[in-house]
Amino acid sequence: MRRYPFVFFVLLVIFHPPINSFPGNDHAALPSLSDIHAYHVTFTSAEFGATVSTGGVLTSAWFEFGIDTAYGRSTQTQSSSDLNWIVRTGPKELLESTIYHFRAVAENEEGRTYGPDREFITSPPSVKTLPPDTMTEHGATLRAECNPQGQKTEIYFLIGVESTYTYLSTESVLLPADTNARLVSLPIDQLTADSKYYVWAVARNVLYSDVFIQGAAQTFQTLYDSEAAGIIIPLTITNAQGKSCRLSFGVHTSASSRLDPSLGEHELPPPPPGSDAFWAKFSGPLLGQGCDRDYKLYNSDTQSDRFEVVFEPGTGGVPLELAWGVMDSLFDQAIIIRGSEDTLNMIGEEKVQISDSSFDHFRIITYGPHPIRHLPNAVGNSPGKITSTSVELSSSFIPNGEGTFVWYQWGTSREYGKSTLPECIGDSVKMVTIYKTLDGLIPGTVYHIRSVAENSTGISFGMDDILRTADLTEVERDNARPVEFTLYQNYPNPFNLGTTIEYGLPAMAHTTLTMYDVLGRIVLLLSEGLESGGRHRVVVNIGTLSTGVYYYELRAGKFKARRSMVFVK
Repeated sequence: MRRYPFVFFVLLVIFHPPINSFPGNDHAALPSLSDIHAYHVTFTSAEFGATVSTGGVLTSAWFEFGIDTAYGRSTQTQSSSDLNWIVRTGPKELLESTIYHFRAVAENEEGRTYGPDREFITSPPSVKTLPPDTMTEHGATLRAECNPQGQKTEIYFLIGVESTYTYLSTESVLLPADTNARLVSLPIDQLTADSKYYVWAVARNVLYSDVFIQGAAQTFQTLYDSEAAGIIIPLTITNAQGKSCRLSFGVHTSASSRLDPSLGEHELPPPPPGSDAFWAKFSGPLLGQGCDRDYKLYNSDTQSDRFEVVFEPGTGGVPLELAWGVMDSLFDQAIIIRGSEDTLNMIGEEKVQISDSSFDHFRIITYGPHPIRHLPNAVGNSPGKITSTSVELSSSFIPNGEGTFVWYQWGTSREYGKSTLPECIGDSVKMVTIYKTLDGLIPGTVYHIRSVAENSTGISFGMDDILRTADLTEVERDNARPVEFTLYQNYPNPFNLGTTIEYGLPAMAHTTLTMYDVLGRIVLLLSEGLESGGRHRVVVNIGTLSTGVYYYELRAGKFKARRSMVFVK
């Protein structure tokens, strides 16, 4: 018996392939290098940058540099196994007005990779971002001061809506090779009205094009647009499992052909690998990986616009439901196109069901938009956390330049019947998001909720949202205080051993719970006494009674209620 483990070991050594020969464990490849640049070059220092593709293998990287291609000096070595590792480091105590060579080096267990030779000079152009001027509703003149330091220099501007995020790069301006400081001005348009922007001036030496010098950021605000107008239509796609994606589309006088963050347009990240979430988005050549809002620039009431929607097919199955806001009087015509010929009219309709399992994209085409100037837009609701008695809501609105009040309507039907207090959101032309919690809802109940926006030009409504509050847990049921006297149906019913009767008291009261037969005779006094407000429970055991119908009655002050129950032996 002792020989078997030995034989097994021998066989394992002979026939077991090397670990790295299994799929997914191939020998590591050499690392690769890309995006090699010099940044923040001064007269005595520089910062080098490169992207190292490691293949997930522990890799070391550094930079070699010197006054010729023999280099002679190197930066400190760094190590990482990140797939696309960005390495940033650089030397100090460089010689002024000197041409330097540098290259990136990466090394793993398979060997070493050298990047191409790059050059920079320690007399870089200087650049200073100046405050923009000549602001309009949709544009401004960007300004910078730049000294080329005797080298031909390109200068351009980066623009963003956040201090760490840029989404627009302007064209370049070429400066001659002299040593005089020059003022550069560049007009820009297609910005959003009444919006704050960040701008950075960037200079690049033409000869040493891998060197970038960036000035500090300046901020500016575009002007308020007194003629702002727009149409924003909410669109919801729901799959067979009840999962929904909320989108919106339309036209606006502040929109551009690019993403407009101030109108709520943002590039969406790709869905996580292996995610079973249902997702949909607008796609287009200028929309990056796609977005959940797409607004076209409004020019005239004869224009036509196209919106492309793509989504993941098969996640939850068909039928799919497409629902949208009211479009009557806002467009002359609006259609959904599936494939090459199949079309659906959106005017006069608000939803459609799709049963084609291969359906994974569609196109919306609108004709003849008629935006109402200053009419506010209620873009839609996004229900958040739902409990047994409350729901958290977030909704987006665009006041369109007129003082606007917003609120929610809600109820157990599309007649709603209840509303929150109006809240003023100002007169911006940008999107404003409001957060609200609705309390006092009934557990296990279906509610209809919509957002409302109103100003002096009119009123607009968001899409009807349907949600269901959660059922009470046993602990919640015990602790919840009813808003009125209530006698609940017993459970189970019919019953043959015992049953439970529950009732609710909004305040302390003297109660009597009595059981009767069909002739009105008292069978049992189930409970009697002074009880606190809340939900109460009585367990009834009547195994000695005859099969039949019985009644139980609750009296609490002036309140009286009676229900029937069926006992079966």
